[in-house]
Amino acid sequence: MFGRTWRVARIGGIDVRIDSSLIIVAALIGFSEYTNYTDFANHVQHGTAVWLAVAGTALFFLSILLHELAHAGMATARGLPVSGITLYMLGGATSVALEDKGPADEFLTTVVGPGTSFALAGVFYLLSHSLHRPLSIVFADLAFVNLFLAVFNLIPGFPLDGGRLLRAIVWRVTGNIERATQIAGTVGMVFGAGLVAFGIWATLTTGWIFSLWSAFIGWFLFSTARTSIRQIRLRRVLADAVVREAMAAPPRTVPADMTLISALDDYLRGNEGQGFPVVEDGDRVIGVLTMASASEVGQDEPFRPVRDAMVPMPDVMTVRAEEPLKEVLPQLTGRAALVLSDDGRLVGAIQPADVHRWLAANR
Repeated sequence: MFGRTWRVARIGGIDVRIDSSLIIVAALIGFSEYTNYTDFANHVQHGTAVWLAVAGTALFFLSILLHELAHAGMATARGLPVSGITLYMLGGATSVALEDKGPADEFLTTVVGPGTSFALAGVFYLLSHSLHRPLSIVFADLAFVNLFLAVFNLIPGFPLDGGRLLRAIVWRVTGNIERATQIAGTVGMVFGAGLVAFGIWATLTTGWIFSLWSAFIGWFLFSTARTSIRQIRLRRVLADAVVREAMAAPPRTVPADMTLISALDDYLRGNEGQGFPVVEDGDRVIGVLTMASASEVGQDEPFRPVRDAMVPMPDVMTVRAEEPLKEVLPQLTGRAALVLSDDGRLVGAIQPADVHRWLAANR
């Protein structure tokens, strides 16, 4: 989301990761809780306040995790693949492709999140009235925070849970996920822009710098909602496209029986960062020659044939010319692939820049 992430657990086969931004918000929440416990009204001793702040912060993030696990659990029950959960500065995110199913799946997978937060708010409220101070203070804070999270998440703007519920309803009524995403995303952009304006206004009029936090959240919601609209349009454009439509011409090929010293002079020198397909029987690809692979053999035996120093096909990224472009695109992040025909012959090459050019020409 914002920086580096670390996997901290695997629950029910689902990876749980934390974003580096979580360290910042954990410190802020912990300090806020500590000062709350040690103020004049609560007057908790220093050592006790530290432990209460740590426990309260831990339970806060556990609440967010349970919220996301509810999403993941329902998605799994509905047969939707869940690729992971990430906890970050603004809460959490469960990676699940809701667009690939139907509006009922999206509605049920989404609604259990706020439902879990409401339930946690009730449990913490009961605990706050069942225990004595200072524990009652901790659980009272947690009850309020979970209630706030549940209500805030129900705001009907993408990508909040309320926005996903709105999209599911519009999707069910219209039968058009693109139109539903457009509406929910637009509401999300309006709400995000409103938060940005409010945060800036509050900062200028009150001088309280923490009002900018609202502006930051608003900017995040606005940009995420806009990205969601763009992604659904991208899915529509890519829906029926195949690799052949976006691929570039085949790169230069190297005969498998050429000597390494000749390949160095004719291909590799000046192109150290490139790879060249190795072919035999005309245009049947059997591997890729790179400067690194050639050097391992060529520095001692420069007259060995290229086939003895090439990168083998199992280690080369290849795609078929008739594969759906939407399935290939995620694999191309920072990479290029050779495009082969069904009989293994080289017909082209494709990388992210080729897809971007194709998209620009077909919008």
